[in-house]
Amino acid sequence: MEKVLQEFARVLKSIHTNSFHRMNTKSKVEYPYLTYTTTVSDNGRNQDMYILDIDIFGRGSSALNVVKLEEKLKDALEYRRDLTPDLNLIYSFGSSMEIPTLVPDLHRRNITFNVKIDERNKRYGIS
Repeated sequence: MEKVLQEFARVLKSIHTNSFHRMNTKSKVEYPYLTYTTTVSDNGRNQDMYILDIDIFGRGSSALNVVKLEEKLKDALEYRRDLTPDLNLIYSFGSSMEIPTLVPDLHRRNITFNVKIDERNKRYGIS
Protein backbone atom coordinates (compact mmCIF):
# COMPACT_ATOMS: atom_id res chain seq x y z
CA MET A 1 0.00 0.00 0.00
CA GLU A 2 2.92 2.34 0.66
CA LYS A 3 3.94 2.29 -3.01
CA VAL A 4 0.36 3.01 -4.05
CA LEU A 5 0.13 6.04 -1.75
CA GLN A 6 3.51 7.29 -2.98
CA GLU A 7 2.31 6.99 -6.58
CA PHE A 8 -0.95 8.84 -5.81
CA ALA A 9 1.06 11.62 -4.11
CA ARG A 10 3.42 11.88 -7.10
CA VAL A 11 0.59 12.00 -9.64
CA LEU A 12 -1.56 14.52 -7.74
CA LYS A 13 1.40 16.83 -7.02
CA SER A 14 2.25 16.78 -10.74
CA ILE A 15 -1.29 17.99 -11.49
CA HIS A 16 -1.56 20.51 -8.63
CA THR A 17 1.31 21.25 -6.25
CA ASN A 18 -1.05 22.16 -3.38
CA SER A 19 -2.05 18.50 -2.83
CA PHE A 20 -2.12 16.85 0.59
CA HIS A 21 -2.84 13.40 1.95
CA ARG A 22 -5.70 13.66 4.49
CA MET A 23 -5.24 17.33 5.49
CA ASN A 24 -3.52 20.57 4.52
CA THR A 25 -0.42 20.76 6.72
CA LYS A 26 0.78 24.23 5.71
CA SER A 27 0.83 26.91 8.39
CA LYS A 28 -0.39 29.47 5.80
CA VAL A 29 -3.17 28.06 3.62
CA GLU A 30 -3.01 28.81 -0.10
CA TYR A 31 -6.15 28.32 -2.21
CA PRO A 32 -7.15 26.35 -4.11
CA TYR A 33 -5.82 23.18 -2.56
CA LEU A 34 -6.86 19.57 -2.49
CA THR A 35 -6.78 16.79 0.07
CA TYR A 36 -7.21 13.12 -0.70
CA THR A 37 -7.85 9.82 1.01
CA THR A 38 -8.17 6.27 -0.28
CA THR A 39 -10.39 3.26 0.27
CA VAL A 40 -9.38 -0.15 -1.02
CA SER A 41 -11.34 -3.29 -1.83
CA ASP A 42 -10.59 -6.58 -3.51
CA ASN A 43 -11.27 -6.57 -7.25
CA GLY A 44 -10.58 -10.20 -7.99
CA ARG A 45 -7.42 -12.19 -8.17
CA ASN A 46 -4.22 -10.12 -8.18
CA GLN A 47 -6.07 -6.80 -8.41
CA ASP A 48 -7.28 -4.18 -5.93
CA MET A 49 -9.79 -1.39 -6.51
CA TYR A 50 -8.89 1.90 -4.88
CA ILE A 51 -11.28 4.80 -4.55
CA LEU A 52 -9.29 8.01 -4.68
CA ASP A 53 -11.47 10.51 -2.81
CA ILE A 54 -10.43 14.13 -3.44
CA ASP A 55 -11.76 17.27 -1.74
CA ILE A 56 -11.03 20.60 -3.42
CA PHE A 57 -11.15 23.82 -1.40
CA GLY A 58 -11.19 27.37 -2.73
CA ARG A 59 -11.89 30.87 -1.49
CA GLY A 60 -13.46 33.88 -3.16
CA SER A 61 -16.76 35.27 -4.32
CA SER A 62 -16.99 32.57 -7.00
CA ALA A 63 -16.32 28.82 -7.05
CA LEU A 64 -14.62 29.15 -10.43
CA ASN A 65 -11.12 28.24 -9.15
CA VAL A 66 -12.53 25.06 -7.59
CA VAL A 67 -14.35 24.07 -10.78
CA LYS A 68 -11.22 24.76 -12.88
CA LEU A 69 -9.15 22.51 -10.62
CA GLU A 70 -11.79 19.79 -10.86
CA GLU A 71 -11.65 19.99 -14.66
CA LYS A 72 -7.85 19.85 -14.55
CA LEU A 73 -8.03 16.67 -12.43
CA LYS A 74 -10.59 15.07 -14.75
CA ASP A 75 -8.52 15.94 -17.83
CA ALA A 76 -5.40 14.43 -16.25
CA LEU A 77 -6.88 11.33 -14.61
CA GLU A 78 -9.91 10.17 -16.59
CA TYR A 79 -8.85 7.09 -18.60
CA ARG A 80 -5.24 7.47 -17.41
CA ARG A 81 -3.06 4.37 -17.39
CA ASP A 82 0.29 4.29 -15.57
CA LEU A 83 2.82 1.50 -15.52
CA THR A 84 5.60 1.65 -12.94
CA PRO A 85 8.11 -1.08 -12.07
CA ASP A 86 5.81 -2.15 -9.21
CA LEU A 87 2.28 -1.11 -10.23
CA ASN A 88 -0.17 -1.05 -13.10
CA LEU A 89 -2.78 1.67 -12.47
CA ILE A 90 -5.95 2.27 -14.49
CA TYR A 91 -7.98 5.36 -13.55
CA SER A 92 -11.65 6.06 -14.25
CA PHE A 93 -13.93 8.90 -13.16
CA GLY A 94 -16.27 8.05 -10.29
CA SER A 95 -18.36 11.03 -9.22
CA SER A 96 -18.34 14.73 -8.43
CA MET A 97 -20.46 16.85 -6.13
CA GLU A 98 -20.58 20.21 -4.41
CA ILE A 99 -20.18 20.16 -0.63
CA PRO A 100 -21.91 23.03 1.22
CA THR A 101 -19.88 25.04 3.72
CA LEU A 102 -20.99 27.44 6.44
CA VAL A 103 -18.59 30.15 5.21
CA PRO A 104 -19.97 32.17 2.26
CA ASP A 105 -16.64 32.60 0.44
CA LEU A 106 -15.32 29.06 1.10
CA HIS A 107 -16.08 26.63 -1.73
CA ARG A 108 -15.67 22.86 -1.65
CA ARG A 109 -16.17 20.03 -4.14
CA ASN A 110 -15.66 16.30 -3.83
CA ILE A 111 -14.49 14.19 -6.76
CA THR A 112 -13.74 10.48 -6.81
CA PHE A 113 -11.77 8.27 -9.16
CA ASN A 114 -11.78 4.49 -9.25
CA VAL A 115 -8.29 3.08 -9.70
CA LYS A 116 -7.71 -0.56 -10.58
CA ILE A 117 -4.26 -1.60 -9.40
CA ASP A 118 -2.20 -4.66 -10.14
CA GLU A 119 0.85 -5.02 -7.92
CA ARG A 120 3.28 -6.44 -10.46
CA ASN A 121 5.77 -7.96 -8.01
CA LYS A 122 3.39 -9.19 -5.32
CA ARG A 123 3.27 -12.91 -4.61
CA TYR A 124 -0.29 -14.04 -3.96
CA GLY A 125 0.38 -17.42 -2.35
CA ILE A 126 0.50 -19.39 -5.57
CA SER A 127 3.78 -20.95 -6.60
